[in-house]
Amino acid sequence: MAGNNQKEYTFINMKRCLGANGQTFTGVTVEAMVCRPDDRLTETQTERRVIRFSTPIRNQGNYIAKMCGKAPLETPDGTVWAKVSLWDSDPQRRGLASRFNALLDKTGGKTLILMLTGSIKVEESRGSDGKTYVNTNIDCDGFTLVRALEPKTDRSVQRNNSYAAEALAPATHREKRDDQDSFDCGFDPSQGGSIPYHLDEYDEPFPADEELPF
Repeated sequence: MAGNNQKEYTFINMKRCLGANGQTFTGVTVEAMVCRPDDRLTETQTERRVIRFSTPIRNQGNYIAKMCGKAPLETPDGTVWAKVSLWDSDPQRRGLASRFNALLDKTGGKTLILMLTGSIKVEESRGSDGKTYVNTNIDCDGFTLVRALEPKTDRSVQRNNSYAAEALAPATHREKRDDQDSFDCGFDPSQGGSIPYHLDEYDEPFPADEELPF
């Protein structure tokens, strides 16, 4: 059926901004499925705490390239995997990194869908193997929890309306984060298919710092 070939697009909006230091950057608002989050907060040499996760951005590679000035790396099915970083700028205060870490602990094995804001870059880096890699990085400056999805095991779920309803793989939260062959979000880009969510399918978001209904 024709409907089965319809592409899925992650919501993302970008704009060119001028920072307080006079430097320009690309601001971003994006709906993000939390995949492979760090298992703990990491403290940098400057005593700032950070936690990171990966998120898939579907069929928006051309838009990202136009706004960032460099083409991102895409999988064959059109997915850009972005690395999201959340920081505690003050080691004495509870910032974004600590809030996100607490959210992971509180929601257990659920798959989190966030609406987040921040800045986005497409950058090149050289690995220890001498090869050059293209990375899409997002520094988050705010997030809202949209939905926490229960993990599912049935992968035979059919499409619902125009959006994919591929089931999520079971997750055991932080115990599985060191498994380099699987994704906590249950989506393996090498298998193709579609990311099983869209913002329009869920309830209105609520602030992440409010008491969670789980």
